[in-house]
Amino acid sequence: MTRLLGIAERYEQSFCLAVIDIDQFKQINDRFGHAMGDRLLRQFGACLRDAFRQEDVIGRWGGEEFVIGLYGVEETEVKQYFKKLSESWQQVCEAHENSHLTITFSTGLAAYSTADSREARDF
Repeated sequence: MTRLLGIAERYEQSFCLAVIDIDQFKQINDRFGHAMGDRLLRQFGACLRDAFRQEDVIGRWGGEEFVIGLYGVEETEVKQYFKKLSESWQQVCEAHENSHLTITFSTGLAAYSTADSREARDF
């Protein structure tokens, strides 16, 4: 992430850092067990890989939190990736054997560009 931010600064390109948190994940583990929680984390990771570009840096930050680094994209484009993620995650949840279970996630986005310096936004 640090390297991508440095490249963005050097070549005057944009860089976005997204943080994603699966909402109320502890309750999922408590209610359905850790094996189910682990399976959901793997499924969410697969949705992240499908929704974002191959060159984006995607990692699990800890627990139910994930980070994504996106070089050379603007905030509006990142929002399209999140729309794709949301749609694919909804399909996973609907196909799940506990389909009555609604699993949501929250995101935060920090966008860097040389034109307007660093700023952070929630959406």
